[in-house]
Amino acid sequence: MPIHSSRYARVAILSFLLLGLALASPGAAQDVRLLSTKVADLLAQFPADSPASRDKLADQVLGLGEPGLAEFTKQLAPAGTGNDTAVRFALNAVAAFASKAPEPKRALAERSLITALGGASDVEVRTFLLSQLRLVGREPAVKAAAATGRTNSTA
Repeated sequence: MPIHSSRYARVAILSFLLLGLALASPGAAQDVRLLSTKVADLLAQFPADSPASRDKLADQVLGLGEPGLAEFTKQLAPAGTGNDTAVRFALNAVAAFASKAPEPKRALAERSLITALGGASDVEVRTFLLSQLRLVGREPAVKAAAATGRTNSTA
């Protein structure tokens, strides 16, 4: 009988250890943080300390999709009204990275910057967004820039 129960004890211990490893593995964990928390965590890492780090962070920002990029662009502030330095570093990193990335990432950056441009009321913020669109923009960005120019000239 003692041999039988010690075998079950070893199997039980081994099972618990394997279960613990499975639960602790990074692939099994899901990131359940709020989008705003993810954005804040990424912003805290800008400016990046190297080009490789910048590109990795930019890829993570793009991984948040259009809603995540909108969270970044909403934090742009007109000059003298707030500190948006980290946001500008992040958006520039996204534009620079996306300009060399596969088409879906480039297009995502372009769409997000165009959307932000359409909602920006401050001239300086629009100028910043246009400068980032110069890196990733194609025909849709040109059309958006032209529309912004018409809006500025009639204001």
